[in-house]
Amino acid sequence: MNNYNSHSAYYRLKVQNENGQIQYTQTIRLDLTKKTEFTISPVPAANYLQLSIPCTRSGEVKLSIVGASGQIVRMDKMNLRVGTNVFTLDYISSLRPGTYLISVTTEEGTQWKKFMVADTPKL
Repeated sequence: MNNYNSHSAYYRLKVQNENGQIQYTQTIRLDLTKKTEFTISPVPAANYLQLSIPCTRSGEVKLSIVGASGQIVRMDKMNLRVGTNVFTLDYISSLRPGTYLISVTTEEGTQWKKFMVADTPKL
């Protein structure tokens, strides 16, 4: 859809049951102009991870951090205000070094990003 010039896309599903009867779901409109991705830094992380989440409406955000094994290692809920919201996750230093996924879920949907936790230097 990279060369698609519309601001909306429409879809519906055709469902056929075991008896061969066909039904269609309600048509859904997707707004293609909303592209509010969150950003993370620093990458790789060692002591903290900073999230920057743009938001067009106040609401709640649910964060999940998933380890390489697929296990959820941390979940959080935070409140969003209109504008750019910046959160510092300072518990990152308690995670083992490796690759993780972070999910950000708002009313607009769920987005995922991969990040690395590096070894923290020992003094």
